[in-house]
Amino acid sequence: MIRGRTAMVALCVASAACSSKGGSDSGRRASTNNTTTARPNNSVQTARPAVPAGSGTRIVVDVSESHQGFARGRALALEGLHGQVIEASLASQGLNVPFERCALDEQLHCQSALTIQQLRDPNTYRGRSGALDVALRKPPRAPRPDQQQPDPLDPFRVTILVTDGAQSSNTPFNAAATGDVACTGGADPSCIAALLRQRIDEGYGVWVLRLRLPFNGRYFSERRIDREMFARTTAHIADVNRNERSWSGVTLAARRPNFTGDSGSFEFSGARPLLLLVLTRDIPTGRLLVNEMLRRVRTERIGAGTADDIASSEWAPFEGYDARVTTAARMDSGGAADEVRVDRARVQNGTLTVPVTCSLRGRARVRVQGSIAQGSLPPPTFADVRFEWRRETPAARGVGLAPSAIRAAPGPFEGVFDVDCTGLPAGRFRYTWAVWGQWQLSEQAAQREWWFTENAPNSYEMPERVFGLADMARNVAGAGVQRAGALSRVTFELTRE
Repeated sequence: MIRGRTAMVALCVASAACSSKGGSDSGRRASTNNTTTARPNNSVQTARPAVPAGSGTRIVVDVSESHQGFARGRALALEGLHGQVIEASLASQGLNVPFERCALDEQLHCQSALTIQQLRDPNTYRGRSGALDVALRKPPRAPRPDQQQPDPLDPFRVTILVTDGAQSSNTPFNAAATGDVACTGGADPSCIAALLRQRIDEGYGVWVLRLRLPFNGRYFSERRIDREMFARTTAHIADVNRNERSWSGVTLAARRPNFTGDSGSFEFSGARPLLLLVLTRDIPTGRLLVNEMLRRVRTERIGAGTADDIASSEWAPFEGYDARVTTAARMDSGGAADEVRVDRARVQNGTLTVPVTCSLRGRARVRVQGSIAQGSLPPPTFADVRFEWRRETPAARGVGLAPSAIRAAPGPFEGVFDVDCTGLPAGRFRYTWAVWGQWQLSEQAAQREWWFTENAPNSYEMPERVFGLADMARNVAGAGVQRAGALSRVTFELTRE
């Protein structure tokens, strides 16, 4: 998010010799549209030793000015988060060699690693913006290999981004935009969603953790506000203090608004959410790491003390369920059924092939059976999963499907097929049916997720929430959920004698 002005950001993060050039709101301005294209990844330096592909962890810490309030709220909470939760979890999983912690403002600064002591110092957080796109975006292809900037994610087995959210935007969320288009105006929710979707397409898993931490400092709306807008803010905060059970134990307050600057800042105290985005191509490792961080957060009790300090979600991938058809047998006997012979079926490449021979008088039902297995995790609650039998070959007499529902749950399933050779000419025929699966985002279920209920529809009214979170989450998780295709098939090789 755009925060305020910074001086010598590449050096101030790591050196106590730098001092602030002032904090007046009137001196702050939003980034221009050429911010993204003008950001070379200078701090992903070529001088440091090469990191073996897929090794260790990079932590990217947003050091924009709006994070000062976390350090002033309770600095030990930040120290515990980075030391006792993140670093300890990485060490327990063997993911801390090599280890790199970078500062992120308008660029990514990795030359001098941030220390735990700096992370709890409010003076560390003086960046004008937190350009999350720089930490996620694949650099453009250079004309020569020696000119190629390294990918900010690929050299590392795990990347963790620590931030309070995406940049504010005056434009509506664009669900279909690519990163090149969505990021032209900065790292707003449309931009971050597009970049995360791209990483998911490249095989990355994405997890999001939300931790409420004590906060006492300036909150930046990143837009000009007036008295009426601030009145809406104070009315909302009063309503939260009065009615929100999930914030029990914490009192929120907003005061001293600035109505003249473009930052729309005001003093905010109580607690705010901090987000941890975890990305890795090693899905099992990502899940283990996230579970370990969740365990340590609860053990260390570093949150704000609300009823719901911690929440998490896996936005990708979703293994869900797998289906396999395995056996086929004739159900009927006597009369016309005896004129249908079902020979031994064979399975190859997910398809059950069933040889059937019949006479002109043959009619019988054939039961096909299979099973649905669950992946490493069940589908998320916000995924609507449906299975059905679907004909893949053109409709024809000979083999038809009786009503056969397939429940989207682990366990056995079946399909009953009517084999009718009466009226068929002599010859050979093939009929293929698929177990078709379709996943899509359930909007009704999504509205019960924490990333929906904790969404802020604008950047000034609800400072205890995350601006644009619902749109971003729905778009990223929905892209991971959205899929359709055949999980297994059955082919009848019918010979009419």
